[in-house]
Amino acid sequence: MRKDFEVTKKSSRNGIEFFRALGCSDFELELFKNFYFSRTRKSLEHYYPQAKAGDNMLINLQDINCFGNFAMIGSDANSSGSNWNPIDKKNRYLDTKSNQVSVASLKFRIMLQICQDNYDAGIKDDTLKRSFGLEWNVDDMVQHQEKMLEIIMNL
Repeated sequence: MRKDFEVTKKSSRNGIEFFRALGCSDFELELFKNFYFSRTRKSLEHYYPQAKAGDNMLINLQDINCFGNFAMIGSDANSSGSNWNPIDKKNRYLDTKSNQVSVASLKFRIMLQICQDNYDAGIKDDTLKRSFGLEWNVDDMVQHQEKMLEIIMNL
């Protein structure tokens, strides 16, 4: 939860530039305006699922167990999509029928947007298209981790 506070604080100061610095497109600041801290978000989500480690030789368990791949979400939301590919999780968690409060970790929302941006880039340009399930990969995890740590350290 402390990380969400730090992300909220940083985003409120810098607005749209915040998203650019994270390498993702703007996903509406409304989520940030309505964000509140909750004790129910205490389940550690691996955005690229642990169960998929080894399916693709490019991603192993060590890669998956990094800060760049973690987010705190509600336990109900976490258990419902634990083995899904990142793009499937993104589609499910951003579905208006899903409980947005349970999913509403700001760090996780940024990760979802990066995945969507990668998917969209592949539709627009075939050379950027990624294999299904790799719309969020090790490079994304590492870059996201670096960006988040930079924000935290510069508060």
